[in-house]
Amino acid sequence: MIHLAIVSDIRLYCDGVRELLERTEVISVAGIAQNSDEVLTLLANIHIDVILINMQTTSCDETLALLSKKHADTKIIIINDFAADNYNLTHYSTNINGFLSGDSTIEELIEAIETVVYKNHMYYSDSVTPASLTTTPPPGEITDGVQYAYSSTFGNLTRRETQIINLLVQGLSNKQISKVLSIEISTVKNHVHNILVKLGVESRARVVCLFRNSTPHTPLNLN
Repeated sequence: MIHLAIVSDIRLYCDGVRELLERTEVISVAGIAQNSDEVLTLLANIHIDVILINMQTTSCDETLALLSKKHADTKIIIINDFAADNYNLTHYSTNINGFLSGDSTIEELIEAIETVVYKNHMYYSDSVTPASLTTTPPPGEITDGVQYAYSSTFGNLTRRETQIINLLVQGLSNKQISKVLSIEISTVKNHVHNILVKLGVESRARVVCLFRNSTPHTPLNLN
């Protein structure tokens, strides 16, 4: 059984999500929190496998910051209209495991929860792409030496993985990449997972960040 906590200051939203999720046999909503203090109280008293955060919650930034500092191992899924807003999530990227758009279905939410908990993989809605997230690294994080190290890392990728990175940089979703390359979406997801492992990062946004800060700033060689 997966134990989930919901973070939102809209009670109707929380009750609706709880009712839908608890119709499944694998997910239990262990608690609901409206702010960062309530989240920390839940984590101190109840076993939580994953936290679902509504990014429209007033204290969402504070909650993410606290979780990043005090509960870095806690899995987090965030939900937001990424097409309309631009969030700088770089500081929290290693602590966010799933990105869902506001128009996601309950089936997508269940898939996201099972993916981050059971498979320990990142999850992105098809409509959420790295281009919709601000990926500027924190000041001082990237030095010239690290930039060159990033560039050499791309040499370990296969030709197909290199193709996919170029498409990720252009902001394409898994669904769009599958159409461009004429492959199944599941195959795209497998390639993206392999890319994350090879580059030692935990999100597609970080892959794009590494590429944009590598040298030279040109598309990777596909030959």
